[in-house]
Amino acid sequence: MNFTFTNKFVWLLFWGLLILIISSDIYSLLKINAAQIQLSLFMKSALVLGAVLKLSILACLILRKGPIRELISVWSMLLMLSGVFGLLALAVSENIEPIQAYIDKAIFLSIGIILIVIASKFITDGNEQKN
Repeated sequence: MNFTFTNKFVWLLFWGLLILIISSDIYSLLKINAAQIQLSLFMKSALVLGAVLKLSILACLILRKGPIRELISVWSMLLMLSGVFGLLALAVSENIEPIQAYIDKAIFLSIGIILIVIASKFITDGNEQKN
């Protein structure tokens, strides 16, 4: 399944965003490893799922074929769920949380929305180009 980006700027923006997020993940994992923090099985599974998803998207971008729209949609849905439920949890908690916690969850939600827009508006499949 071949695909193309309809806008060069969005293509560059998506590449930059993906590389930035993968770099951030690597830095976070190195930081967790250096601090010798023990993670639960659920957290390890979530980290592996996120890494596989992002590396699959990267492979699709490099090869210029594959189910990129579906992968981006799954990734954005996970980010939006994290943002919505994180904001909901902060809103109903009785403790006063620092503003950074709200900003983090809002960023997850925003990135998820941006990814959905990119997948739906700026990526076309080979089948859509022929019609």
